[in-house]
Amino acid sequence: MIKPNKHTNVKLSPINLGAHIISILKLNGILKFNELQEHLVNKYDNEALYNFIPALDILYCFGKVKYHSNIDSIEILDET
Repeated sequence: MIKPNKHTNVKLSPINLGAHIISILKLNGILKFNELQEHLVNKYDNEALYNFIPALDILYCFGKVKYHSNIDSIEILDET
């Protein structure tokens, strides 16, 4: 769920995770799905996995990332 409440940890929100995903992809350009998950788990612990998919959904809807199913990778589209 994207709607925050008083118990929402802002650091683990889909918006914040999306910003971190963009910064990771700006450095790497394209990453395997599992490698991107590992980056977030290393920084935020396993709790970040709950909002990983909603964060990717937001970025996909805004046209910032593309998923390549044949290589199971996420690519940044617009680096500005």
